[in-house]
Amino acid sequence: VDDDQIDAAVFLRQVHAERAAPGAASDTRRRLLEDALGLWRGDPFGELRDEPLLRDVGDSLCVLHDEAVARLHGLLLEVGDFDGLVELSGWAKAHPLDEGAWCRLALGLYGVGRPTEALRALSTHRRVVRTTAGVEPTARLSELEAQILADEVPMHRAPGAGNLQVP
Repeated sequence: VDDDQIDAAVFLRQVHAERAAPGAASDTRRRLLEDALGLWRGDPFGELRDEPLLRDVGDSLCVLHDEAVARLHGLLLEVGDFDGLVELSGWAKAHPLDEGAWCRLALGLYGVGRPTEALRALSTHRRVVRTTAGVEPTARLSELEAQILADEVPMHRAPGAGNLQVP
């Protein structure tokens, strides 16, 4: 079977191509990641995942998938596509201990002019980390909260963000 007919092989090739080209144009990197993630359909190897020969490969594919999603979300932030980031809500809820995902969600919400919801997302993550893991989130989360409260987040807001007209 040709590698181009195996989704996992194509996924790996595209993710590695994006990772190997950090200086490439944002739209090129975005297309590589979106194409790779578009191949993802559920658990790798399905019911066969428990087979010893497939378990490690399936686990490494899942880790790479999560990294690719995080890089795509980071890229969306970098180019100011905040509307694309608001869909991160589902991703963050599915990964309650992933502080990076919750911070990216907060930045996306802030970027579209929803700072209160951004603070609420960070508060939700803080509460989940405390109850689930029994630890405090990192200083990064507190710094982001302070920046949002002071309206000093180092990013550009989307033009016309929010639902209120600018006076």
